Amino acid sequence: MNESRSLPERLTDDLTADLSVSIAAVAIALVAFFLAPVGESVGNRFLLICTLGIFIPYAYGEYWPVEYSPTYAVVWTIAAGLVTSGLFIGVFAVAQSVLSSTAAGVVAFVATVCVQYGIAMVFPRVR
Repeated sequence: MNESRSLPERLTDDLTADLSVSIAAVAIALVAFFLAPVGESVGNRFLLICTLGIFIPYAYGEYWPVEYSPTYAVVWTIAAGLVTSGLFIGVFAVAQSVLSSTAAGVVAFVATVCVQYGIAMVFPRVR
């Protein structure tokens, strides 16, 4: 990266590089925040929206080997969001039967992020 560019220029480039993915991920995260059955704790909901709104765009930008058109990128993001939400909610439900709600949220977060990055890193090798 050319370091002679100003910080605002670099920040603008980073924020708009995969804008369709970021917007779709934030929209999914907001829907999940209000609708996901992850207990009453705001902390659990925060962990879920982090996996959706932060880690999905990051995995797409850093690890995913294919750069799609904006429309396909949104479809990819929605699919990744559905898989991520399902995984988080499933792990949360199983962990909550053994652990407290807060601990179950942490376990679900760690498991989901590990699976997200595992898939994102293995996929390029499989293709």
